[in-house]
Amino acid sequence: MKAYAAWVKRRSSWVLAGLVIVSFVLAAQIPRLQINNDLQTFYPDDPLTQVYRAVLSLFGEDQFTRTVYVRFSAQEGQSVTSPQALLEMEQVLEVLRAVPQVVSAKGLPDLVKLISSGLHGGDPAFAALPVAGDPLGYSFAQVIQLTLQRLSTVHDFLSPQGTALVLAYLDQNANLLQVSQDVAAALAPVIDAAQATSIELMSYGTAIHSFNQTTFQDMRLLLPLAAVLMALILSWTFRLPRTTWLSLAALIAVVSMEVLYAKSPADAHWSIVMMAIVLCLGAMWIELTTRGYAPATRLKAMVAASLSAAAVTVASSWIIALLLLGLGIVFLTFRPLQEVYLPLAVVGMATLWTFGTMAVLGISLNFLMIAVFPLLIGVGLDNAIHLLLRTRQEASQGQSQAFESALLHTGRTLWYTTLTTLAGFAALLLTSSPPVRAFGVLSTVAMVSAFLVLMTLIPSLQRWVQTDAAAPWAVGRSRSASWMPRLMRPRVAGVWIAMVCALGAFAFVDGQQLQVFPYDLRWLLPPQDSQVRLYEQLNEEFKNYDQVNVLLQGDVAQLEVMRALNQILTPALSASPHARQVRHIGRLLDDVRFADPQAESRFLEDFQTAPDQAFLHLLDRSWQQPGVQDRLRGLAHRGESGGYDATVVRVDVLRAHSPEGVSDIADDLQRRLQAVQPALESLGLRVSISGSPFLERLSLTALKDSFFQSMLWGFVWVGIVLIFLFRSFLWGMICLTPMVLVMALELGTIHWLGLHISASTALVAALGIGLGVDYTIHMARRVKEHANIETAIAATAPALWGAAGTTLAAFLTLLLGQIPWNRDFGILVSTAIAYAFAVTLWVFPSLLAVMKPWLLRSPETGPAATSSRRTL
Repeated sequence: MKAYAAWVKRRSSWVLAGLVIVSFVLAAQIPRLQINNDLQTFYPDDPLTQVYRAVLSLFGEDQFTRTVYVRFSAQEGQSVTSPQALLEMEQVLEVLRAVPQVVSAKGLPDLVKLISSGLHGGDPAFAALPVAGDPLGYSFAQVIQLTLQRLSTVHDFLSPQGTALVLAYLDQNANLLQVSQDVAAALAPVIDAAQATSIELMSYGTAIHSFNQTTFQDMRLLLPLAAVLMALILSWTFRLPRTTWLSLAALIAVVSMEVLYAKSPADAHWSIVMMAIVLCLGAMWIELTTRGYAPATRLKAMVAASLSAAAVTVASSWIIALLLLGLGIVFLTFRPLQEVYLPLAVVGMATLWTFGTMAVLGISLNFLMIAVFPLLIGVGLDNAIHLLLRTRQEASQGQSQAFESALLHTGRTLWYTTLTTLAGFAALLLTSSPPVRAFGVLSTVAMVSAFLVLMTLIPSLQRWVQTDAAAPWAVGRSRSASWMPRLMRPRVAGVWIAMVCALGAFAFVDGQQLQVFPYDLRWLLPPQDSQVRLYEQLNEEFKNYDQVNVLLQGDVAQLEVMRALNQILTPALSASPHARQVRHIGRLLDDVRFADPQAESRFLEDFQTAPDQAFLHLLDRSWQQPGVQDRLRGLAHRGESGGYDATVVRVDVLRAHSPEGVSDIADDLQRRLQAVQPALESLGLRVSISGSPFLERLSLTALKDSFFQSMLWGFVWVGIVLIFLFRSFLWGMICLTPMVLVMALELGTIHWLGLHISASTALVAALGIGLGVDYTIHMARRVKEHANIETAIAATAPALWGAAGTTLAAFLTLLLGQIPWNRDFGILVSTAIAYAFAVTLWVFPSLLAVMKPWLLRSPETGPAATSSRRTL
């Protein structure tokens, strides 16, 4: 490490140039990042998932994620079944079918056209709206009434509450966000011109777009707040001189203007911009005065800065002008405020490296990745705090090369903590949940980026790092250590550890009953969001969001298969209390026969001599009818030879809002299918089942397993790395033991607060272990260096306070966001960090005191090890 510091010092200019070039190159890649929140990528590899993908490949999507829902509600004095309402629905269908990546669209007008065509012997000329000039004397309204009376599938598009639904299905490879925007833009004129109905649009892509906007709003408000909190905590940690506080306050006020700007009305924006610029100029004047510049020089500098800010604001934007002014203040106050600027620079550069690397690797982001921002803030600032504070401590002890000494000792410890953190996050790569594994990849990249930036940026700037001052409290006797000798007395320490372990055991046992969130759109969006309101309305009116698919593969164009569908499978599945309706090709063909008298006549004629051939002819006829073809494609698959080799039975089930409810639905339908499966297989059919409840149960199980798997593997990997780094099994286990207590307390906290495990909170175990063990490593390294627990606490506690404070502030800002999942994530990670800090500072020393006889036999490091063993 000493040779590395010397090498960086000699080549600091080249290192800085390399850092800038790499940062610019990776920053240029960030616009290439793709956001993918498609739930299909969240399903674990499993036979159920394979069946689901087979249904998707053969019959297309009939699920929530790739369906656009258009809801029609009648305006005052109107009805959704009136001719005018049907014309408006037909216009919507025509617009949807013209949108790229929309595979098909269907609604009530298709059924009306089917009846109209059937009344005229299947003549396609009458399969159009409006129905006018009918030679048989049927009016448009009468055809609508016949449709409502004769077709059972009409209930797919009409609700008991008097609303109607039009569905559009998207291509399997469609860009959900782009299609949702295209659909909204295409339908906007139709929605504005509607007179009989009020039209509302909902899709998963629209919901994700709303989620992304909400996330952006949260980040725009929370990141400035996090920056302000970080600056304040860093200033407190390093006890910055009072003369620098005015400049710091001005910078904080400027950053806070962004929050005020986002929240204020448009007519107030210019005044906010002017206030921010005036604050920057005032801070520059104060710094120039503090540094003793002549009045004329100060005036010239202020005039130049003002003109530059005005020119940049007019030519580009006020944000860039403020950025330049802020950089000017940073330049003027670099040394006095270096402990603020350098850690924040590490975090900023590490963020560019992380997301730029993800773009280069082609890894898509999802809604879980927002957790990387507080993670980078916590880790980047923690490491910088330890390094810079150790530099101050070395300088206060008269070290002529304080930074090199700090890098020698703390740099090695930071290498230890980075490896253990990576080991903890590596546990995420071994879980069965794909989104959790993806977060493990991103967090690993983030940790490596933060460490590399820290160990290159700050050492290359060491000639500008001020080391001639130190905060007295940082190197003296810490208040945290003033009462620790009482807890380290042999009898007291044993009792204290026993009490804490008893609390941990109780929390662990009590926390075993973890609950898992079933996937629900309402956990992604704020409760007041329009998509949430529409989601709840559609779920109440149509209750068709969850679907079970029974895949039958074989020759399905047979009389016996149709009988089995109607007389065996449908009664078995319909008897389930969870089933709303069962849809299959038998019902669809019945509707075609009722709607088309000519098709019915031909079918009955063929049925007398060749029943199987009658169904094949009816399927072929239906395949050619535009009003039926889209619906038939969603239920039957036509092979290359022209035969029908597969069909799917779709069971609409009521949506469950708890893991137990999801399991009940899946178990009940699985049991009912197994009862009739032998009869179906005797017809030469291969039977398999999948669908929303099965996949959701699979995902929930994977999330819960991921929580415990990541905890188990986190302990294993971190333990191995600790033993290797300390070259001592005893020291490795001592550093890891507090994390067992932390995780036990975390389990209890999850249960006590009534929180659930979701896609985001499943990450907490690995994050808690990976981040929390850093505190014990820093403490253990100081104990091994000084061979005295009290001295180690006094030297380490200030850095631990600052590190824990910045990490907690970073994650606690998530509580102010609008997204429920992120708020829960912020709560759980914050409690894990708080437990790790408290256990390290107030329990770990007692454990060291109890283990003193065995630790004395362990090889020590550090200059004072030999002479000071007896003081441990």
